[in-house]
Amino acid sequence: MRYVFRKIGVMIANHFVSKKFGKRNLRTFEKFIDDHKNWEEIFQDNKKLYVYKDNSLYTIEISDNSRSIEQEWVKKFPDKNNNSICTVHLKIGGQEVCQPINYMYLDGAKYFVPRPKTGYLDETESLTESRVYKYWSKRSIPFKLIKIIGIPSDEESLKYIMNKLEIQFGD
Repeated sequence: MRYVFRKIGVMIANHFVSKKFGKRNLRTFEKFIDDHKNWEEIFQDNKKLYVYKDNSLYTIEISDNSRSIEQEWVKKFPDKNNNSICTVHLKIGGQEVCQPINYMYLDGAKYFVPRPKTGYLDETESLTESRVYKYWSKRSIPFKLIKIIGIPSDEESLKYIMNKLEIQFGD
């Protein structure tokens, strides 16, 4: 019983520490993401990780669990039926600093890009009649991660993907 109370105490303490320092950690993490050339890809326990070279406590972990995407808007590449989605985790010392980020494998894993956000045109009308659009925010962490974990990471190829999937830039 004593173990349970100790464990609960640690969990509560971790919760309050992450609430107090979580945003600061995420801002620091984002600064390190902006330093995209200073990340190294490694494999640990059969998982792909990216480690920040100047501080190995900062890692980007790509989940090895993925699920198929059956939506029509992603079936615009030659390998139409081999698209999936997985999560990317930003961690400091093994602890996540934000919600997992959804990334998509497209065209048989030829491309690995963040899942776009969606918005609605004609918002005065009902949402069923509104036109949905997809967008990426250039200032968002998921988009910034492309330079570290994305396939491809060059701008020309990203424009090709954006055109194929009708993704716009938002902000």
